[in-house]
Amino acid sequence: MLIHHKLADLSQYFTEDELSKYVDSYIQEGYFNQDGSLYLFPVAKSTEITMLNKTDWEPFAEAAGTTVDELATTEGIVQVAQRYYEWTDAQTPDVPADGKAFYGRDSMSNYFLISMKQMGKELFEVKDGKVTLNTDKELVRRIWDNYYVPFMKGYFASLGKFRSDDVKTGDVIAYTGSTSSAVYFPDSVETEDSSYPIFPENLFLYSWKFCKWLQYL
Repeated sequence: MLIHHKLADLSQYFTEDELSKYVDSYIQEGYFNQDGSLYLFPVAKSTEITMLNKTDWEPFAEAAGTTVDELATTEGIVQVAQRYYEWTDAQTPDVPADGKAFYGRDSMSNYFLISMKQMGKELFEVKDGKVTLNTDKELVRRIWDNYYVPFMKGYFASLGKFRSDDVKTGDVIAYTGSTSSAVYFPDSVETEDSSYPIFPENLFLYSWKFCKWLQYL
């Protein structure tokens, strides 16, 4: 229950035109009464966007004749990712199947939820307090084929904790994630081309026989 005079009605500070510039569902969450009073304003909301490493994108796009317009659809991203993998693989003809991944996604669950909605179905439908899981076979297969298959072929990757980490290390050059993750999108890519020796853990002198014996326990 709202306590009278304790919360300000924010609607008096905005015109309808100004409010229309915000995502409507975010604004609607701020209305608690039927009188049109706005008590919460979406100052900390986020949505998903696709971010791209333009520096690495440009030489590939020029060589492959690819444009950013192709990234507007899920299928387009898969096709571009395949071309990027093949293009990077061709840079080292003496090393087969070493192409690089193009794309990653932070949230698989968001991908499934949003994709189903885009195709006219709610993955979870709530009616009379009961939840129904919609698993339309054709739609789920379409979603799966544009997510799992590119991963298996090396076109997509998920290596670090977040995809912005993968951009930073050059493992992908594009990813879909929250707008709040944009602040972590790196200004540069860190590569590690040097090599270093790796040895097993050190042992006490004359202890190797005992350690070898332990391996058979």
